[in-house]
Amino acid sequence: MKAEGRALADLKVLLAFPPQGHPTQPYLALPSLKAFLAEKGLHDCTVWDLNLEAYDRLVSNERLALSLQRIQGHAQDWGMDDKEQLDPGDLDRFRLYADAMASGPYLATHADKAKEIIRDREAFYDREQYLWAMRTFESGLKLLSTEYYPTLFTAHNYTQSTSIDSSSDLFAGVDNQEENLFAEFFEEEALPRIEKEMPDV
Repeated sequence: MKAEGRALADLKVLLAFPPQGHPTQPYLALPSLKAFLAEKGLHDCTVWDLNLEAYDRLVSNERLALSLQRIQGHAQDWGMDDKEQLDPGDLDRFRLYADAMASGPYLATHADKAKEIIRDREAFYDREQYLWAMRTFESGLKLLSTEYYPTLFTAHNYTQSTSIDSSSDLFAGVDNQEENLFAEFFEEEALPRIEKEMPDV
């Protein structure tokens, strides 16, 4: 088997699972594909779970502190403190900004601890610790969503204002730097590593 005149065994392949999927459910198709390729003679194949890496990077004390700082700037630009009354369409944004100001400082100092509990083989099964950790984790996702409003990022879902019904809408969503919550992660974390890896495929 050959690709572009090269033997399959000579190719360097990178299989990457991008966000967004549930962080507790690894995407098993890629390891299965890697095993299939190895069976066919391609052994230089690497699998990256960029979905899990994105969650880990985004829901962290450092990143949530930055998120809170940016939300404060968005709220100021929006004139949140100067509004004497709100239009019905502004209520959601106002609530999200107000909630972010109230919960953001706590989340920016406790997100890393929440992830430690979720990863700990004993603490994970302690009901009180588990519930606190998962609530903190989900609240961190809500804070990130507020930064990119009206984007909504949860462990089960990801939406922007652009639809997913056509490729042109999808590409518009990718290009929308104000709403694309993952663009910064890809530009700063994923793409430089892919360039360094220099895969053929």
